[in-house]
Amino acid sequence: MYYSPMRNHRRSIRLRGFDYTQAGGYYVTLCVKDRKPLLGEISQGGIRLSTIGEIVKGCWEEIPGHFPHATLDQFVIMPDHMHGIIVLVDQVGTRPAVSRQKNVLPRRCEQFSRPVSGSLSTIIRSFKSASSKRIHSEGCSTFAWQSRFYEHIIRDGQDLGRIRMYIMNNVSKWFEENENPGNDLAKEA
Repeated sequence: MYYSPMRNHRRSIRLRGFDYTQAGGYYVTLCVKDRKPLLGEISQGGIRLSTIGEIVKGCWEEIPGHFPHATLDQFVIMPDHMHGIIVLVDQVGTRPAVSRQKNVLPRRCEQFSRPVSGSLSTIIRSFKSASSKRIHSEGCSTFAWQSRFYEHIIRDGQDLGRIRMYIMNNVSKWFEENENPGNDLAKEA
């Protein structure tokens, strides 16, 4: 097997030229490798986190302690993934509800092997590393996160509200879809 830059190159899914250290809201989704349901179980009463899920929750809640310019908004941990909103504040301490997209020219852009201090990618990388390390120390040495993560720059208050509702309803939607898998077909007929 050989390396081919055309075939093996991983392109970034981040918005090209956007400064991810910029103050604003960011919606992120992180998945367990191979979407293994290791973080918990969904029941009619909600999500019951496993030991691994509790570690993930604890590490997520510790993000502001390690990154003082980051605050957490709504988040949910599902059996095989998690959703959350991270709000980055200006270093002077103002807290915007949404991102300022008009700053088109990046102050600092992350490149391979050159992480940018305080960027969204650095925060997520640190979270994944810390949670994986703790999970491995608890005896689950095979746990791994999917290598990438999904992000969405929250553009305005309406976008923020829609994302918060999606996160809040994620558990009940999961339960409905998995409890009655044929329900969608019945609705369409």
